Amino acid sequence: MIKYTIICPSCNEVKTLEKEYPGSHEKQFCTRSCANSANAKVFWNKPNAKQVASERAKKQWDDPEKRREASERAKKQWKENYDEMVRAIQISHQTPKHRQYASERATRQWENDEYRKGRSRETKELWESPKYRGKQKVTRQSEEYSQERKEIANRTWADPEIREKRTIGIRQAKQDPEYKQACSDRMKKMLDDPAARKAFFANLHVSPNQPELALAALLKENGYNNYEYTGDRSFWLGRRNPDFTWHEGHKIIEMFGSYWHDESEIEPRTEHFANYGYKTLIIWDYELDDKTLLLKNLKSFHQKEEEDK
Repeated sequence: MIKYTIICPSCNEVKTLEKEYPGSHEKQFCTRSCANSANAKVFWNKPNAKQVASERAKKQWDDPEKRREASERAKKQWKENYDEMVRAIQISHQTPKHRQYASERATRQWENDEYRKGRSRETKELWESPKYRGKQKVTRQSEEYSQERKEIANRTWADPEIREKRTIGIRQAKQDPEYKQACSDRMKKMLDDPAARKAFFANLHVSPNQPELALAALLKENGYNNYEYTGDRSFWLGRRNPDFTWHEGHKIIEMFGSYWHDESEIEPRTEHFANYGYKTLIIWDYELDDKTLLLKNLKSFHQKEEEDK
């Protein structure tokens, strides 16, 4: 065996390989994957590559025997190399190049009216199936599903680039009058129907966020035990769901995250709850940093109510 060093033309990495016989080592690839990747690039750079690939694929999939063979081959590969293939896909999907490609492809697809209508039709047909609905309900209520979704969300939001893009997208959407009106009409229709509202929130498994957990602990530690966490959609006043409710005292405490809320929401929300006979205290997430001042505000809120009586 002889050893020789190459620079792989595909990945551009320096590799040391072994060979049983001497020969030219130019254009040698470090792995079969690199060789396949280089061959694919050569093929797809040809002017008629897409047409050739399309015709070849149609010809193959028109043959039932070839479809069966391809299916069995794929099942065998996944069965034998499941962990390795999943890791390879995850690594591939985390690269900036793949994310850019996926983003551009999704944008092109969803800009096509026919594609959007087709996906909408397919989704409606799926959810009209009792079998599919039942399967989805079981899956989405499982602990494994919840944990998986949390991990995906944490990984996604840990990426500054993705977080910035989604933040910009959310802000732009909120500023679009048509989008805001459509969302508002859709939500109002659902919230006005108790059965639809219950069904909608039943599968969400809403739990307190970190600021709400911190506030709940603070309330308990300081004797405000009458408050119940109702931000899990367990209690509604009209179309609004308060975060913490003292039912007998007709008092509500709302935890506002500065990322999601702004000052313009305070008056409409407090007035709404006042129409049902509830007094409301708004607490911002940054107020949790100064517990002394926060406890003072809580005390003032409850003393004021007692004096009014």
